Amino acid sequence: MEDNEETNEMGISEEVKSDWPRLRLNPFEIILDTENPRLDLPPGAGQADIRKALFDQEEVLELIESIIDNGGLFQGEDSIIVIKDNDKYKVLEGNRRICAIQCILNPSIAPPDYQEDIRALINNTGFNTNHLQNVKVAVAPSWEAAQGTITARHSLYKIKKWSYVSKWKRDYKMFQRYKDIDKVAEILRETRGDVVKNLRDYAYVRYMLDLPVWTDEEKKKLSSNYLEVSILARVMSDSDLRRTLGIEWDQNYNITTKMELRKFNYVYEKLIRAIYLNDKEPIQTRTSKKSIQDKIGEWIAEFDRNNPNKTQENSAPVAVQGGPTSTPTTPTGINPTIRIRRRVKKKPDRFFESLYDNINVEDQRLKRLAKELSTNDMDERPISGILLTRAIIESALLFRIKRHRLVGDLKKYLKEKNNRDIDSADLSDLLSFCISRVDKLFQETRGAKEALERIQSDYRKKMNSIVHGDWIDPTASLIEEIAGGTRKLLTTILRDED
Repeated sequence: MEDNEETNEMGISEEVKSDWPRLRLNPFEIILDTENPRLDLPPGAGQADIRKALFDQEEVLELIESIIDNGGLFQGEDSIIVIKDNDKYKVLEGNRRICAIQCILNPSIAPPDYQEDIRALINNTGFNTNHLQNVKVAVAPSWEAAQGTITARHSLYKIKKWSYVSKWKRDYKMFQRYKDIDKVAEILRETRGDVVKNLRDYAYVRYMLDLPVWTDEEKKKLSSNYLEVSILARVMSDSDLRRTLGIEWDQNYNITTKMELRKFNYVYEKLIRAIYLNDKEPIQTRTSKKSIQDKIGEWIAEFDRNNPNKTQENSAPVAVQGGPTSTPTTPTGINPTIRIRRRVKKKPDRFFESLYDNINVEDQRLKRLAKELSTNDMDERPISGILLTRAIIESALLFRIKRHRLVGDLKKYLKEKNNRDIDSADLSDLLSFCISRVDKLFQETRGAKEALERIQSDYRKKMNSIVHGDWIDPTASLIEEIAGGTRKLLTTILRDED
């Protein structure tokens, strides 16, 4: 296929590098990857553990049937990526295929539950296993060098596309290895925003699997790499629902909650059952946000009715109720040190007092600006308040443009408008561009457009007067006016919401 030579949207070639050595190897010279980021493997896992995980989680039996029916690997499936590992080669791309081939050649190494099926497939078809005695591989120079190519190949259609949960799991295990979002993004050739989103979405899955309430059959279904986790991610993308549940993330992308933990677990279990476990009124892709929010409200009320005298005290550490043992345990997806606070009606912001508390994006400039703006004494220091407000609006808009991959559009817009480049773009340029692309940048387009137009036509001039033009004496009242018109827009961007 000629477009194999093209690049995907991030500019990564789908093909392996032309300067990587090509070899033909006996399949048993190749070992499966004990660090396969898509698999849940026990510590110290061996080759038999990997094969079992691949059969259970990655549909290897179906692949074996396909290989036998086809008389071998399909064209395009035979380029395996490996690295040298002592006297053998470790497979980085193609674990399913190598596992399938090894088990066809020697069914006795397959997990016991599958051996009979494999022998039957071979015997019933008369498949000649000589076709699989050697396989083509490309030898990558290092583990890191292979990752970008692997990501690209599974983002396109030549190689079996990864499921959402496989991609999320991979990003999470990479983050565990490096503890550095930028490093993970660089190695995987993904954007920083995509890595953060994948880590947050996978936190919902990890928390779900760690709840000690599932039967073996339910746990097996929920653990599948082909579970439609996009439904869960869509449900949890609702910022109002997250606020109701008190959901946040810690620095390691574990879920934390301000809600009493037993109540949270009760509601979260109900939610998972409604999505995946044949609830009488299932939550599906087309279920409205209001319907989901109503269900959440019903489950919260149901918990409160059933537990009228079991409210946690302010300072009491929280733990998961029930479970298979008498000792309460905390899911690894949640921060066990959270302390529950009674809900106190919060005084509405006058300026930007809550802006820093609500930030979710991993952007150091925005974090620093939000922190200083949130704590600035506007009555005493209105000039710094105005300058910080202008700076965070400009930085937030540029972050939003980058987050939605519209930098190329912005460059073209600036070139056509006034022959300027992105480095010389000012607040007016960013506002005009965002207004023209508001439907691509925000889901709630009407409110966002009104806020952007208000900044462009009114607030921008008042903020600019502090540094040039006719002087307007800055006051706390002016900042309060600007905050009232921009707070919702800024909060949406800093929370990384749509």
